[in-house]
Amino acid sequence: GEPRMTDGDIYLFMYAWTRFDPEGAFERSRESTSQLMRRRGSAAATFFWARENPKAALYWVETIEDTAYREFLTEYLITGWAHSSERDSAAAYIAQLPRSRLRQAQTAAIMAQYMKDGPEAVMHWAESLPEDISDDYRHEVFQRAANQIAVRDPELSAHWIGKFVGKSYARSTIRPVARAWFKKDPRSTIEWLVSLPGTRQRNSVLAYFFGLWYDEDAPTATEWIEAETLTDAHDPAVDAYARRLSKTRPRSALDWAQHIQDPLRYDRCVVVVGQNWFRVDPDAARAWV
Repeated sequence: GEPRMTDGDIYLFMYAWTRFDPEGAFERSRESTSQLMRRRGSAAATFFWARENPKAALYWVETIEDTAYREFLTEYLITGWAHSSERDSAAAYIAQLPRSRLRQAQTAAIMAQYMKDGPEAVMHWAESLPEDISDDYRHEVFQRAANQIAVRDPELSAHWIGKFVGKSYARSTIRPVARAWFKKDPRSTIEWLVSLPGTRQRNSVLAYFFGLWYDEDAPTATEWIEAETLTDAHDPAVDAYARRLSKTRPRSALDWAQHIQDPLRYDRCVVVVGQNWFRVDPDAARAWV
């Protein structure tokens, strides 16, 4: 029988074996009667082999008929591949996988490798995805990239993802980036959002974060919006401002609502302002109506 080995023993053993006989290490571990060696050993062998010769390791992993076992080893294959000198081909391989937990995990893994070279490497990878790649996967990459870069440098992430606002693959990217930047610099976050194309996503995020800014620091938020030269790009912020004012100063809120240039948003805002006015001062509200 085989000697009893710990995970650490197996890891070191396979590292040494794959240095001179990767096929033998892989075959011996996957055919082992020991469940520990079959799983841990073959996983380690796959990882180390893929790190040195990913195409050869890929060929052998794909010969496995047991679907569950093949998918198990594929995780280690891609992780090793991502650590190899052929990182770009690993990324290309991940991109053609069907949507799954495995693809999500490996996309995160390959992105972590690109991030070691800095956010610019991640941005370059996302922008250089093949044209024939699925929109679903492009969205997965852009969303994850925007989030990861925002953790390190929210302003950089904001200015980068802002170039793709309106693209289907950039959906759901603005809010997490804005959230990260808002924690550090609310004013710059709001000004960035105002500068973006007026998509539904951007409008929703702008209204939310201006309202949050007002809730957290009403004097500063008020000073900012009152100093702005208002355009239709400001509509969501003005809407949020008027709705909040309507709880204590409904007449002033109504004056502010007049600055909203989108007719539908204006109508909805005035309804809310009017409802709040009736709660605050019903006699004055009836007179206005």
